Amino acid sequence: MKLGVLIVTYNRIKDLKKLLSIYNGDNTIDKLVIVNNNSNDGTKEYLENLNLDIRSVDVFHLKINTGGSGGFYHGLNYMKDLDLDWIYLSDDDAFPENEIFHQFKERVQKEDSKRASAICTSVVNNGKYDLEHRRYIKRKLLKINEIPSREKDYELDEFEIDLFSYVGVFINNEILNEENLPEKDYFIWFDDSEHALQLLKEGKILCWPELRVNHNVFNGSNGFSWKNFYGTRNKLHAYKKHFGLGVFYFHCFRIYLTVLFSNNKNMSKLLLASIKSAKNGNLGLHEVYNPSWRMK
Repeated sequence: MKLGVLIVTYNRIKDLKKLLSIYNGDNTIDKLVIVNNNSNDGTKEYLENLNLDIRSVDVFHLKINTGGSGGFYHGLNYMKDLDLDWIYLSDDDAFPENEIFHQFKERVQKEDSKRASAICTSVVNNGKYDLEHRRYIKRKLLKINEIPSREKDYELDEFEIDLFSYVGVFINNEILNEENLPEKDYFIWFDDSEHALQLLKEGKILCWPELRVNHNVFNGSNGFSWKNFYGTRNKLHAYKKHFGLGVFYFHCFRIYLTVLFSNNKNMSKLLLASIKSAKNGNLGLHEVYNPSWRMK
């Protein structure tokens, strides 16, 4: 079987160098694709002089920062037409343990893994399983609950999930096509979850806990920011797309209640703008809520 690896990077040259040092010399990687999202920290110059002991490496420098959604869309749209069986997706700060590509190839060849549209690793954050990266959907009438995976799940050989992040996920290239690529205009947040909802229609999504990826980040609240616009808009848009207008309007109503009882005018304006954008299908980078926006 042939394995491709896709990395999307933006302004994290130190992490990128560390990640590529792990990949260097790994003969289980048949194709490495790096999408540089218009970084301005020296990443372009570093990648232009890249010399890795890997069978085949392609680097794309995007002219603008398209966010994670645009970067993964660009990479997958290119790789879906290559002679690859599986494609592994990774942020530039997600570091695999213990030759997971070798382990993955061995296990896929032993098992009937074509039944799966995607297979995920476990995600380890500062020594503990990060349960939010692998989630379940529980629907009750019009209400959608996203439930994190459980510690006991990782004691199993494998378990099924509904939603994943792009930290350590292998996608079955046999099922990829123009109709089930990521929403390229989500920019950030929930693009991976929406993609999981698409892939669920093609086959099961599994997690193999023995495959581990370290993604050491701070999980505490970073406060309210422009990013919340995209998290809210994209989730609402995905719910409308996959679950219908009833679910969409129910979750809009819940947000309206939050606005109604909130004393935070900035947050209320942002949430209302996200509802409007989701309703009208206005995706992409918002003219107000973007990296230049600051709380007044």
